Amino acid sequence: MERLNSVERILAYLMLVVIIVAIIIIKRNKITNNSNSNMNKHYLQSQIKSSGTTYLLWFFFGFHYAYLGKWGLQILYWITFGGFFIWAIIDLFTLSGRIANHNALIFQQIDEIEKRDRDAEQARNLAMLLAAKGN
Repeated sequence: MERLNSVERILAYLMLVVIIVAIIIIKRNKITNNSNSNMNKHYLQSQIKSSGTTYLLWFFFGFHYAYLGKWGLQILYWITFGGFFIWAIIDLFTLSGRIANHNALIFQQIDEIEKRDRDAEQARNLAMLLAAKGN
């Protein structure tokens, strides 16, 4: 009975540490509502995920969904012990696709920002040419 209490205590401390780490990561990843596209572009580039890091987090801590920003799935993953390890095995084969999808969305947003910046620069250059001509 006492051994069970010590195991429960250890699990409670472990869950507390996980919750604190989750809160720190969430606060660190908040997007500031800055209209500066260069700042948003740099932020998006910082959100590109590495497959190596994801697999290491999966193997050692089962922390891969949190790394990808999917906290609901992460908590469910922990509560079910990786879907009774079936989910964990499936993740072994599907993580690279999840990372590719995550990064593809980020690359698409970066491309949109760059296109908007190019269009704005082209409009400025055209306006300066027209002003120089006197039209």
